[in-house]
Amino acid sequence: MKIGFLPLDERPCNFKFPQYIARIAGVELILPPKEILSRKRTPADLKAIDEWLERESDNFDALVLSIDMFTYGGLIASRISQASTEESVERLEKIRDIKLKHRDLPIYAFNIIMRTSNSNNNEEEKEYWKDYGMLLFQYSELTHKVKLFSREEDKQLLHEVERNIPEEIIKDYLNGRERNHKVNLALIDLVKENIVDFALLTQDDASPYGFPAMEQKELRAKIREGRVQSKVIIYPGADEVGMLLIARAVNVKEGVKPIFKADFSSVNGPHIITRYEDRPLFEGIKGQINAVGGVLVDSISLAGIELLVNTPAIEQGEAYLFYNMDKVEGPARNLLSLEQIGRYCTEVLNMPVVLADVAYANGADLELIELLEETGFVENLTCYAGWNTSGNTLGTVIAAGSAWISGSEIEDCEMALREFREVRFIDDWLYQAKVRTDVIEELKSRGINPWQLEDVEMARIMVEEKLKEEVEKRSEEIFPLKIKRIDLPWNRLFEIDIHFEEK
Repeated sequence: MKIGFLPLDERPCNFKFPQYIARIAGVELILPPKEILSRKRTPADLKAIDEWLERESDNFDALVLSIDMFTYGGLIASRISQASTEESVERLEKIRDIKLKHRDLPIYAFNIIMRTSNSNNNEEEKEYWKDYGMLLFQYSELTHKVKLFSREEDKQLLHEVERNIPEEIIKDYLNGRERNHKVNLALIDLVKENIVDFALLTQDDASPYGFPAMEQKELRAKIREGRVQSKVIIYPGADEVGMLLIARAVNVKEGVKPIFKADFSSVNGPHIITRYEDRPLFEGIKGQINAVGGVLVDSISLAGIELLVNTPAIEQGEAYLFYNMDKVEGPARNLLSLEQIGRYCTEVLNMPVVLADVAYANGADLELIELLEETGFVENLTCYAGWNTSGNTLGTVIAAGSAWISGSEIEDCEMALREFREVRFIDDWLYQAKVRTDVIEELKSRGINPWQLEDVEMARIMVEEKLKEEVEKRSEEIFPLKIKRIDLPWNRLFEIDIHFEEK
């Protein structure tokens, strides 16, 4: 099977992780040349993307398409683009042209519901976000609350916030939101017309109130009206979505329906609303499993994949800041019980076990990892993840577990699975939860701002050396591959790109 894939952007999570999922499933992923894709704030070459699709589409058995990349030139481009609503919606007609030329080609599309970042950081936003980002977040949230509740205190706060944001900035912000929202509405129409076979509309950095939540309500109404509730799904996520749709494409082609059973480290876990999300964790899990075409059951005897979910006891923490640790740990969770469930599934039931580590955002739970090292269960896991948001982490392991159903009998697929597991442990555990914190503190001690790196190469070398040291301390059974080089793709410490030495 050959799957054409247009990623959300060029970062490893969107460009390299999906390649692992394809390799685990035993399928070929056809990507555009990386040089025509986005480069952080520089949008992709849309003409070159059109030419790539025209040239390669005859070879596809399925197409997985990021609408943000296809329409605007990438994730950041979707936030900062000055393209008009008309030209953006019109661009979707090119998808119709692809379908009319290849009527039997399944098209799986995904688009991000535009976030409203609650920070004065314009690294991934329009320039004015550095001065008005937090005010725009308040404006978004209060506008929604006034509409819902009509409380006088909210109206007064909204009026005060509006007075502190220039009118032209509010207008520009709302115009961008309206354009992206109309593209999402148009995508639903393409699903209704059977041009797009299945679509995911995912919420980046979600929260319960604000313009994104208001748009979700309109999108859900449009989905119901079009009678496409089984073909368009909305849930929190972003960087994991390409992986999920690749897994879904394989499942549809092979007639596979992965069946998951979920178990949690805390009785509170399913009900916790984690950071950057807008709904209880269990609802997010349902959305992710629906995305791959799977089923969630409540009996291990019915399941084919065990999903272990390490949650906080009360409230999610932030790994590299050691934030909320007292609410993550405590008597309201039992890590050993989670490990024992996983061990029973692997050793007695011979069932693949994937572990979503969401006790903290942006990195692993070191208490859990220490237990897994102590018991040796690290090597039993089919896949592990503990990066960025809960949605990113859950989507990663659900996609990998689903893909493994197709590839489990193929030697090359097992090698890909082991390599991806090692990448996740190096990145999510050793880097995000350990080395990154050490590097941040060391840079601060030298009087260097770790959030605005001036000497990127110095920071890169520091990360590479410390990460290699951490890997060398540990068993070759867990880390058989050797790091050749570490890169900082967006010249920051938030994410890394790992290159291994060739065997």
